[in-house]
Amino acid sequence: MNNPYQTNHQPDPIERTVPGPNAKQINDAIEGVDLLFDLQRDLEDRWNRLPHPAEKDQVSAYIRETVLCAEDELHEVLAEVHWKPWKNKSGIKDRDAYREELADVLHFVLDLYLAAGLTGKDFVMDYIHKHYKNVVRTKSTAYKES
Repeated sequence: MNNPYQTNHQPDPIERTVPGPNAKQINDAIEGVDLLFDLQRDLEDRWNRLPHPAEKDQVSAYIRETVLCAEDELHEVLAEVHWKPWKNKSGIKDRDAYREELADVLHFVLDLYLAAGLTGKDFVMDYIHKHYKNVVRTKSTAYKES
């Protein structure tokens, strides 16, 4: 059965490999993230929530709702941190609750990738691409130290 959520540029097993000095680690990461994508797609299939990519209005509404849900979950993450500068406490209040809220955020991030027909490889490669951009920024005088 064809999966309408996958893009036309699905790589075959040979294309999925990434060359270079970190290739094994990157390919292992892709396999792990693919598992997360499969689990999330299964969950969305059970709820019948993920819109068909051709239904552009539904996709837009789904993305808008999912971003709002992710934002709410990020606030729940913050609620598990002593962050108020006028208080004497700092750090994470409850590590288990903090982790659970982060997992909720990840669910919604995966939903955003799925809604666009993106893959685990896209997720990993997007992160790596942005990571290297940020590494370059750390060496640039255009960005101030934090």
